[in-house]
Amino acid sequence: MLLTLILLQNQDTLEDTLKRKDIFIKSPVKSALRSAVIPGWGQFYNGRAFKGLILGGLSFASLGWTLKTYNDYRIKGDNQSVSNFLGALIVNIAVWGYTIADAFVDAYLYGFEAERDTVLKDIEVKKH
Repeated sequence: MLLTLILLQNQDTLEDTLKRKDIFIKSPVKSALRSAVIPGWGQFYNGRAFKGLILGGLSFASLGWTLKTYNDYRIKGDNQSVSNFLGALIVNIAVWGYTIADAFVDAYLYGFEAERDTVLKDIEVKKH
């Protein structure tokens, strides 16, 4: 049924279908590297600006918190400040890692449905 709906929707030639495929491809590696350099940049690359703003802001907030706790540790030097700094550092690394992983997965899945439809059209064209 899905194949029938797809075929009725659009009757593109194989050449048009192959041209359209390039529109949907985003590089997961480029996206992940961009988010590694500037958190949220990979999400912008994937066309998810709101998610990029949220994750980038969260990353920079956790970085600010980590720097604050590091400054407290340098001033006080007690066990509590060391513990606070290490906790903040772990949270910062986790948020940064999540931002990178999210950018990679979003790029990998970018246009997945459209690509799936393109592949189904290619199969149908080859049958005729």
